Amino acid sequence: MVNCRIGWLRGLSVGGLGLLLMFWQSAPAVAAEYHGIVYPSRDLALSFGVGGLVAKVNVAVGDRTDDGHTLLVLDQRMADIEVERRRVLAEDDSELRTLEARLAILDELHDNAVKLFDLTGGISQEEVQKLQLELGDTRGRLEQVKSRKLREALEFRAAEQERQSLRLLAPIAGVVTHVDLDVGEWAKPGEVVLRMVDISKCYLRVSVDHAAARNLKPGMRLPLLIDGAGNAAVSGRLSYVAPVADAASGLVELRVTFDNPRAVVRPGASGRVRLGDR
Repeated sequence: MVNCRIGWLRGLSVGGLGLLLMFWQSAPAVAAEYHGIVYPSRDLALSFGVGGLVAKVNVAVGDRTDDGHTLLVLDQRMADIEVERRRVLAEDDSELRTLEARLAILDELHDNAVKLFDLTGGISQEEVQKLQLELGDTRGRLEQVKSRKLREALEFRAAEQERQSLRLLAPIAGVVTHVDLDVGEWAKPGEVVLRMVDISKCYLRVSVDHAAARNLKPGMRLPLLIDGAGNAAVSGRLSYVAPVADAASGLVELRVTFDNPRAVVRPGASGRVRLGDR
């Protein structure tokens, strides 16, 4: 049988072989389905940057929150006192206004003294010099007070920022999936206290062979079939093609992103993407 096939191929003319190759090259690629897992677009583990006693827990598992919503609050009584102290110092400008008024008076006295000395000599040069020294001293004190007031304003803002760090705010709109602490418990800096996800947009993560990934580029639209949502068919956008293949399997990772506004698809569900259709 093998000899017959070889003989048949040898019997073809050069033109016949060319037509055969053209036929093979133009034949439609065989479509294949690749299976993967659905992941949420964002899955966040939140923590405080400072330690403290939990004073309020404003959410529970399953709650939907908006961006910027206060999730947990640490005890901030001492922080409130420090902010108020810094505010009083920053807003007290009585010394500044007194020095500005004194400087205006001294400036006028000095100008009059110089004119009097030049025209009539009714005032001594020593008195004019004393006014100059006092005027210079007042200007220096005024600049020092201005610098101090600037520092106090910055310290007031820093105290407000430190108090804000005692509040854990939602960085995204999403769903709370885990709360680790309750009122009265201690939160450690950097320790995960709450998790939340955004499932309004998800992605299917699959691994394909080199041949399937060769002509794929980010931005392409691809059909998906999500098993965990009653075999829901959705259209996704190829958002990621791994630049390197996995060393162990030789497969290339793909991520196909799709909108999930009504939360029909649950992250963790399996799904399929069909490649090779023309």
